[in-house]
Amino acid sequence: MMNADGLEYTTQFFQKNIDVEQYEDFVLGADVGGTTTNIAIGGTKNNVIMLLFSLNFETKNLSSFLPALKQTLSFAKKEYDLHVSRGCIGAAGIVSDDHSFVDLTNISWNIDIKDLIKKTSIDALFILNDFQVLGYSLNTVDVNDETEVMRIRETEDVKTKKPRVLLGGGTGLGKTILRYDTKNELFHAFESEGGHVDIPVYNPFELELVESIQKKKHPQYPVSYEDVLSGNGLVDIYSFLRSKKMFKKSKYTVIIDQARDKPSLISKYRLDDEYCKETFRLYRRFFARCAKNLALESLAFGGVFIAGGIAVKNKEIFCTNEFKTEFNQSFMQSDFLKKVPLYLVSNYYLSLQGACFAAANAKFILNNQTTIKGNGEKKDEAT
Repeated sequence: MMNADGLEYTTQFFQKNIDVEQYEDFVLGADVGGTTTNIAIGGTKNNVIMLLFSLNFETKNLSSFLPALKQTLSFAKKEYDLHVSRGCIGAAGIVSDDHSFVDLTNISWNIDIKDLIKKTSIDALFILNDFQVLGYSLNTVDVNDETEVMRIRETEDVKTKKPRVLLGGGTGLGKTILRYDTKNELFHAFESEGGHVDIPVYNPFELELVESIQKKKHPQYPVSYEDVLSGNGLVDIYSFLRSKKMFKKSKYTVIIDQARDKPSLISKYRLDDEYCKETFRLYRRFFARCAKNLALESLAFGGVFIAGGIAVKNKEIFCTNEFKTEFNQSFMQSDFLKKVPLYLVSNYYLSLQGACFAAANAKFILNNQTTIKGNGEKKDEAT
């Protein structure tokens, strides 16, 4: 679809028949990523959030967040005559202390809540880190529902209120740790830029790979998990293997070498081309280490949840014995790691569910911090 200003978007409807009269309030949840910007409207009833619909934009087509927000609010008003009272924006980057500003990672523009409030009809908005928002979605998930979460490894005693961790790769790599709040009966997700932690290597071949990425990207700085466990990371692993001439060319190798969108093709041919197979074998190994280290750092008895575009499109690589074996590798804590439940988040729109959940529960989540409300003042969400 395209609006009068030439802004293209698609719509996703989560309910067949939307009856606005059955909801007590309406909230907005946004997921701003390097590839797509998705904005959903959710209805609240009896403390339950139901996603109603979303408008989905290609981030490269946006000059700022404002046009996408305006179009979503306009669509909600025109199609359903509903007013959105408050919202939460999940965004990749370091969020200001008052949750009103973020300088976005992998995007050329930023988000300023004060500016958005002045130019739209929404009553209140705040920003959280993108993986923090995705973490809050786990409050709404039934781990036994495989339409939302797939079990990678069963464990005998799942400790449902113990710490959880969530991580995933796409345009970048995100992480969050979740701890349970017994008073308010929800998991709190903590903001993190853990994707930029230095990546460990175990042998000369891995060192050579990492050094090649370092030389190509930033010679004066160490290589991070995100440099390897992202879409661009897949390309860099693949390019390194091609430079080593480890395998014979296939017809798929030629296609990938000539393509502009290499990550999707490396994924597409991961079962057919030897270079793609080896790329994902290395990716799986490094991802398992990243997940293991995060589980150890937080004692994640509640489980490791894997998300992100790469995981959703390549689920089988995380279900292999090789992934689990690498995850269990620890001289002192292997027994603990074998008890950690492993899950894969398979619902692409859970980040929107998390953002709407955060918007509806802002008074618990922000904990005496503030959101910006419509008159430009700040509102104490703890009251």
